[in-house]
Amino acid sequence: MRGFALRSPRLLLAATALLAGCGQNLIAPDSLVESAGADAYLDRIAKNCGKLTLGARNVEYVVNFANDAFFLDVTSKFYHGRISAETFADDVNSAFLRGDNGPAIRCMIAQRGPQ
Repeated sequence: MRGFALRSPRLLLAATALLAGCGQNLIAPDSLVESAGADAYLDRIAKNCGKLTLGARNVEYVVNFANDAFFLDVTSKFYHGRISAETFADDVNSAFLRGDNGPAIRCMIAQRGPQ
């Protein structure tokens, strides 16, 4: 038992280091909220794409009122160049299954502009 007690802190440290390195890009940091450029991007999406629909809701509702963590995460990753337009479109389509999301997605991609 004494040998286990000596190794336990090392094991705990190793497990902590391993877990800290896992999934760094699973969820984007709060950069969307903290970035003026990202806030402006969301504003452009709401203004210029707001009447288009994602699933059963219009884009303006999704951006301003739904508090959809997945949508905000994917949008943040796309805005900051962490994912491609194709991945963004696939992710948004997988989250909003109802209806034709194509026009809304194309509009949201266009609002990003050149990076």
